[in-house]
Amino acid sequence: MADFLIELAEDIELIPDRREVLELMVSLGKELDPLPPEERTDDNRVAGCVSNVHVRARLDDEGKVKFRGSSEAFITSGYVRALFTQFDGWNPEEFLAEAEPIVSNFLARTNLAESVLPTRANAIGNILLTMKQQVTRLIKT
Repeated sequence: MADFLIELAEDIELIPDRREVLELMVSLGKELDPLPPEERTDDNRVAGCVSNVHVRARLDDEGKVKFRGSSEAFITSGYVRALFTQFDGWNPEEFLAEAEPIVSNFLARTNLAESVLPTRANAIGNILLTMKQQVTRLIKT
């Protein structure tokens, strides 16, 4: 499984200027393929985010999780892209069991929440929660 968040944390730890960290997240966000408008529904909306953030999970033919999403804000798009890059293609049960500690470790190492406005500080947690809720629904159907 990819160790994208570990590598990203290592990169962030080397950046002394918090503004540059946010610029890195913005550049990640610009690489996110936006979710089509017809998939930006209330069911796919991430609750608790200031900007409109949408996440959609599905299972591919091999039963692996595939994520798509978008955000109106580039920094939040960076969060979405980072999480998707880490967890896309995982087994649903492994994702549900292992995602939270991986993200918690990433946040602890990077202090990313301290780099943004308080209204954006919980964005990664809210996005992850929505991803987990959607994957849970997928495996129960």
